Amino acid sequence: MKLNIGERGQKVFETLSSPGQRTIRAIAKAIGISKSSVHHHQQAMARRNQHPESGLWESQVGAAWLKLLVLASSFVFCFKRGVGCESLSEFFQLLHLEKHVGVSVASWRKLRTQMEEQILEYQRLQQRQQRQLAQAQTAVEVGASVDETFFDQVVLVMLDLPSGFILVEELAQDYRYPTWQHHVQQALSPLGLKVRYCLSDRAKALVKLALEERGCPFHALREVSQGVGRELSETLFRVHRRLSEWVDNQENAALKQHLQAPQQALQTAQTQYRSILHQLTTRLHPFTLCLGLPQTSTQVEAALQAQTQALKNLKHTLQLPDRPGSLPKFERQAHDLSVSVDLWWTWVRQSLSVQGCDPPTNAWVEQALLPALYW
Repeated sequence: MKLNIGERGQKVFETLSSPGQRTIRAIAKAIGISKSSVHHHQQAMARRNQHPESGLWESQVGAAWLKLLVLASSFVFCFKRGVGCESLSEFFQLLHLEKHVGVSVASWRKLRTQMEEQILEYQRLQQRQQRQLAQAQTAVEVGASVDETFFDQVVLVMLDLPSGFILVEELAQDYRYPTWQHHVQQALSPLGLKVRYCLSDRAKALVKLALEERGCPFHALREVSQGVGRELSETLFRVHRRLSEWVDNQENAALKQHLQAPQQALQTAQTQYRSILHQLTTRLHPFTLCLGLPQTSTQVEAALQAQTQALKNLKHTLQLPDRPGSLPKFERQAHDLSVSVDLWWTWVRQSLSVQGCDPPTNAWVEQALLPALYW
């Protein structure tokens, strides 16, 4: 199945829809095709545009949306609901899309076959990767994302973020910790995988799974943004809304002026918060950002604690609530996060020792070469 809109057809449409009238010669020159081709595309567009909304599907955005509609309809209705291709063909004709998309029953069957082949090929790729991981001589570390999805049943999903490899995808009756523990152990143990870090929505079962079962920390900055950042944004939004509600007259002038002072203070605080957040995101590295100097986990932890204290001062000054207790949670993870810097340097120095280089060369690698390559 393919859309009845080619790349040249879209260019013709965009040129025709631009301000000012264009001759066939001018359109052909602007696009770089022959006048006969322009005339052919104009005739095809006239045949397709039979309804008021037809022009939407001629644009690049409209064509991309139609592709998404076709694939989503096939996946949801054909694969998940067992709807036949005849019904889909009828459905798309009722939407007046038969002039823009190949909607015949044969086209839908061809698309369904192609999607089935892609799904089966992905499954074969997954199985081949699992065999390769099981045969690996050393442990493989992954950065995992875990969550539950809800269709007809609960589906537990664990994904390796860098590669997109699905580690766990299991139907389950519940999503409590014992269920997660069983499926994760069953999936990871044969492969010898170690979870280096874990992202999730902080559900209790997933927190326990990450911290106790797999021994890895969560993405800590989410706690800060969900606590301080959200509270600051909501407070500023409420002040903006109150200011917009006042009518410009003499009675409300004093009230508006009274609100403008806290508005400016909140805007300044938001700028400070973003600067602190930027500092947090750039501190957890083996080198400093500006000078590229090597740093230890002790230096990193001290920097994280200093920025955390700056956030506390900001919250205290603005009297912002901290309903999720985000800053204490972040503080508890600061040490574990910082230790990874020393681990990285241990790995570097062990690797250099194997090479047998002299001390000046090792120093050059650590202080000059690695900072350039790292950043």
